[in-house]
Amino acid sequence: MVRTLFEEVAEVQQKAPFIGYQILDIITSGMYDDPLMIYREYIQNAVDSIDIAVQERELPSGEGRISILISGLHRSVSIEDNGGGIPESSAKRVLLDLGCSPKDGSAQRGFRGIGRLGGLAYCDLLRFETRSLDEKAVTVVEWNKKCLDDLSKRTNRKTSLVDIIKNITRIFSRKPNEKDPEHFFRVQMENVQKFHSDKLMNTKMIREYLSQVAPVPYDSAKFSFAERLDKYFSVISGYKGYNVTINGERILRPYSNRIQISDGATDEIENIECFEFTTTDGKPLALGWYAKTNFKASLPLHVTMRGIRVRHGNLEVGDEYFLSPFFKERRFATWNIGEIQLYDHKIKPNARRDGFEQTPEYERFLEQTTLLGRQLSTFCRRYSTERSLKQKVENRLEDINRLLNESNLFIDKDHRQNVINLVKQELDKLSPVMKNRNFQKNVSYKYEELESKLKQLEESSFFVDKYLDGRSLRHIEKREIVQKLIKLVLNEYDRSSSAYDLIQKVLTPFLKPIAKNTLNTIH
Repeated sequence: MVRTLFEEVAEVQQKAPFIGYQILDIITSGMYDDPLMIYREYIQNAVDSIDIAVQERELPSGEGRISILISGLHRSVSIEDNGGGIPESSAKRVLLDLGCSPKDGSAQRGFRGIGRLGGLAYCDLLRFETRSLDEKAVTVVEWNKKCLDDLSKRTNRKTSLVDIIKNITRIFSRKPNEKDPEHFFRVQMENVQKFHSDKLMNTKMIREYLSQVAPVPYDSAKFSFAERLDKYFSVISGYKGYNVTINGERILRPYSNRIQISDGATDEIENIECFEFTTTDGKPLALGWYAKTNFKASLPLHVTMRGIRVRHGNLEVGDEYFLSPFFKERRFATWNIGEIQLYDHKIKPNARRDGFEQTPEYERFLEQTTLLGRQLSTFCRRYSTERSLKQKVENRLEDINRLLNESNLFIDKDHRQNVINLVKQELDKLSPVMKNRNFQKNVSYKYEELESKLKQLEESSFFVDKYLDGRSLRHIEKREIVQKLIKLVLNEYDRSSSAYDLIQKVLTPFLKPIAKNTLNTIH
């Protein structure tokens, strides 16, 4: 009997939804575009666990720690925290279920229950070990990636996610050893796969990445505004700095007063400006700061503190270019240094933590971010204009100085007056600029120095006819003088820096000794 379309639709509606195992690809390798992001995810879970342990008085405040151990020899990664751990009774549900995190999503950073599987895409075996307070056994849950790959090759693509999980996971208990704390959670990645850059095993790259994204403290030894900012952000419930180490070395935020732009160029954070974003009814939405520098240029990639970074629960969302659409020019995003710490937990990061979910509160945040971007863009353009003008002024002052240094030998008074008039004109052109601009002292000093040189020039009487050695010239025929002059020009032309320099070299043989000494003293 031929079934009607209505009957076929009715049958489909009565069936339970089917979830294929390919969903694992989406929440592992398909979730992140940078392998290093898995470290951020595991640290996110670790700090939430530490916070809960502190709240439940299982751990004294300030004593939480997160330890990352990288073994290149064994190609293994271990990330351990001393938070409350997961009780054995709920470990299976928490570590095997997907998309049903027990976190309430308010003050805690993670809340989707999928980030913990991020490491599965990059190793053969992903192991979770945990123990909660007063429990004797350590609970172990393993996810076998090699087994998953084998099953994927010979399994019908209609196999359900649940069936696959049953085949690639196992859960068991073991006795604790001397390395197991009273309460902890540990992520272990065995036989980490080697990609072209081997990021996951590169301690330098991991440290640099986590210094930017992880909730670690400022380095107060390098950044004099650390204490001030810690106090400013302390009103935000999710703002804390945690003790995170990699192979025993502590990780700190990359901010410092000194900015090393290149080998020959530096800048300085002279001060910081704090600001606040508010909701429509005046309640705090976000707190932030930006650095007051000389805005010399777009900071290069090796300056890891560049950009206005947005942070939720003191974890970075996006990167240094996240706010670039709100600047008048994209490049201005990396001219700046600063942070925005979200105050309102109704603004939630998306699953990849490269942006936020669309909410009215986030729209309000974007409105005020736009204003901030315009303000900082104005600073960048103003400083760029000032710097360009300063460079032009310095170049012009150098030209005038060169002219004055070369003008020490005159044909006659008219020649001297022409030079004086030329220098006066050039200084007069710069005079309004010098008065209206707040140049550095060295520029103003150069200008004043040139004014002093001009006065000396006006009093000078170093004329050629007065210092020519007439006695020696009387013994030389006119034809011979012309020949000597031509030879001197030919010999000295390529070695002369200017016309004045050449004239001086040509005339020197015909000058009195006192004139020669004067010229040598000047130069």
